Amino acid sequence: MLLAYLFAETTSQLALSDILQFWTGADALPPCGFPSRLELCFYSRGLDETRRLPSASTCALVLWIPRDVDDPEVMWQMLIDSISLSAGFGKV
Repeated sequence: MLLAYLFAETTSQLALSDILQFWTGADALPPCGFPSRLELCFYSRGLDETRRLPSASTCALVLWIPRDVDDPEVMWQMLIDSISLSAGFGKV
């Protein structure tokens, strides 16, 4: 739902395949599907922590999103930054 909203409301610098690769390590859906469901988890930062960017565990198929971001445009930019900074992961 969050990703659909962000794609609908913004001119995207990312393709859905970019998010899929960041989340799973795969740039396309596998023919037989993934071994488990993709999981979206939210985290809260501690009082002494600075804001962390979204992250992913490609082995566990988990995308971690910060809970304390109220503005969808800020969240979208954070996601763009996370994906941009991980460009080339898994590609040789």
